[in-house]
Amino acid sequence: MFKRPHSTKPSNAISSSARKKLNNQLKTTTTTTALKQETINQLIPTNGITISRAYSHLNEQLSIYYDPEHQPIYIQLNTTLIPTIYTLLRYPSLLPTLRTNQLVLDKLVQGADLMLPGLNKSNLDQLTHLKKDQLVSISGSNPEDPIWAVGFLADDLTNLIRSESGKAVITIHTQNDFLWNAGSKRIPARLEEPSSLEEPEPSAQLENLTLDQESPAPNETQKSEPTTVQTVVKPPVDHVDEFLHLALLMTLWKGDKLEALLPMPASLFYSDHILPARPIECPKAVGVKDSSAKSLAKWVKLAQKKGFLTAKEERKGAETMVVGINLSHPELKKFAKFRTIGDQEKEESKQQQQQKKTQEEGAESKRAASWSLPETSIEQLYRAKTEAGVKGWIGETDLDAEALHTRHAIKEALARYLNARVVHPPDRATPLNRGLVRPDPTLAQALLGPSPTSPISRNQLFEILLAQAFDPWWRLTRNNLLVAEKRGDLPTIVLKMKKKAGPKQATLLTGTELFGIDPFRLAKELKVICAGSTTTHPIPANHPTTTALKPLSNRDLLGKLTADFMPPTHQAFYGSNQAAFVEVECQGDQREFLSRFLVADLGVPKPFVVVV
Repeated sequence: MFKRPHSTKPSNAISSSARKKLNNQLKTTTTTTALKQETINQLIPTNGITISRAYSHLNEQLSIYYDPEHQPIYIQLNTTLIPTIYTLLRYPSLLPTLRTNQLVLDKLVQGADLMLPGLNKSNLDQLTHLKKDQLVSISGSNPEDPIWAVGFLADDLTNLIRSESGKAVITIHTQNDFLWNAGSKRIPARLEEPSSLEEPEPSAQLENLTLDQESPAPNETQKSEPTTVQTVVKPPVDHVDEFLHLALLMTLWKGDKLEALLPMPASLFYSDHILPARPIECPKAVGVKDSSAKSLAKWVKLAQKKGFLTAKEERKGAETMVVGINLSHPELKKFAKFRTIGDQEKEESKQQQQQKKTQEEGAESKRAASWSLPETSIEQLYRAKTEAGVKGWIGETDLDAEALHTRHAIKEALARYLNARVVHPPDRATPLNRGLVRPDPTLAQALLGPSPTSPISRNQLFEILLAQAFDPWWRLTRNNLLVAEKRGDLPTIVLKMKKKAGPKQATLLTGTELFGIDPFRLAKELKVICAGSTTTHPIPANHPTTTALKPLSNRDLLGKLTADFMPPTHQAFYGSNQAAFVEVECQGDQREFLSRFLVADLGVPKPFVVVV
């Protein structure tokens, strides 16, 4: 809903009756645990909540609730109250949570719905009561991962568990969409969540008492540890005023780039620049509402009165705009830089990204180990052509005219040949440039094309010789056993994009059999990893995509490539399709991801993955 910009009307403070209605709506929205009034008061502040009418890019009418710091906290869509990501990050158990993998999360934040192949179906037994159109949140695969999206179930969860394709959740709002960007874009502090164990009601305790019950002995009583509730101790008002004053000075001290962004709404100036610039000693939950000003509008007026900035209210009831900042204020001359909350958050974000990278690398190594792929080697070789000129030059070297040679062996033979024929200069003569050579008559006959008339570098001469006097061959071994030696270009795995009807695209993957990768199993795994449909089908050997694979397209060679790692059902498929390779078709343009997946996860050498 917010993958494109939405429009909003001026916000207004809500009445006490509207707040009470919002309170009741929140109680009915939650489906996990009953909320205590203390928690509700934190999720719905007593004062300072505003509401704004808004319209999505599809002209859908909705209302957005903001907290005192103008952070969007709830969406009212028709009769449904939807917590924003900011609210769900503060209290993740507000809605039932479904889990998916990181690749799917990357697509969700771009506006995609959660598809069934990307839904992690483990540990869903306790959520089978969820029905179609019920609100759920979406998180990563690890329990400690934050909430990334919120949306409506596309069907009853019991039906979704049994299904294999289609939509699981219709996403409404995600991190990094336009509603998220309308807020501070920072992860808020998490609220203390109640224990899942509930104390029995007093009436229930009385009903369970009988005259036959005996009091437990003193040594049998269970000692319950007192529960500690973490509460934020707010500093005195004068300290809060000083924190905000220092944050304003820090903002102005590095305000050269900020000046180009003006004018901007006061709420944006406060959330994006003042809050991150607070000193590290300031509690994150403390802001302008805890200062002597009590409201952002009054705080901006005080800052303007002291000459730090210029603000203007375009019309009565409209939001105050910051139109100028004073970068030459006298207090800035004696200002000393300090460590800010924004600096700390950047460090924490960097650590989280490093931890995430470590987890992903661990998952990649685990996935590669689960495949147990055979050791495959494909080597580029060359054989001398049969022309008389080529044989004449080969006879002057230590190369075998009938054997296959590596690129390095041919280059070394050429170097020895040239060194033996370069004349050393006489004493006290100008040294020869041994890097530049001119082919002698014997070598010139081996060059079947035009022979260089002027001296050229040795590397250039080698490339000309390799292209004109040798035919390319390759050798494929599997677990140190020879599978094939063939003339032609190196066979590779090919990734190609296929355009479908309208804006739809697909990715075609061919040649995985070369490295012992079962295309049928790969298609099943990609269906989950990429959260999209996949299909497999045979592809003819004469197809343009598989030209390099043509020498392998016979039953004997395909049998050697597939015998050790494919089940009999797949073997029968290859036998019944006239030795055709299997092509995997994956929904969407996945070329970049599949290239990384093959190289990093499955260990395919990068030169053997060709992206078309």
